[in-house]
Amino acid sequence: MARESEEARINRSILMSELKANEVAELARRQEDAKRLTERARISRERDVRGAEVEAKRALDIANQESAILIAKKSEEESRPRRMPTPPAR
Repeated sequence: MARESEEARINRSILMSELKANEVAELARRQEDAKRLTERARISRERDVRGAEVEAKRALDIANQESAILIAKKSEEESRPRRMPTPPAR
């Protein structure tokens, strides 16, 4: 009887150790999953920021080009010889 009781205690101890090991392994898996999700979110945010920066730079470049075109047209208009109004016929 004492032997059976000792075996049952040992089996319970082994079972508890296995359960604890499984819980620890599950917790480690969840922590790794959380780390991966956090890293993916960080990378996604960085990608979004870089995309926004590229779009802003393109918009600025386009605005600068449009400004340069307007300045060139204005300069061209100003450099053309101005026509003097024709004096009225006498």
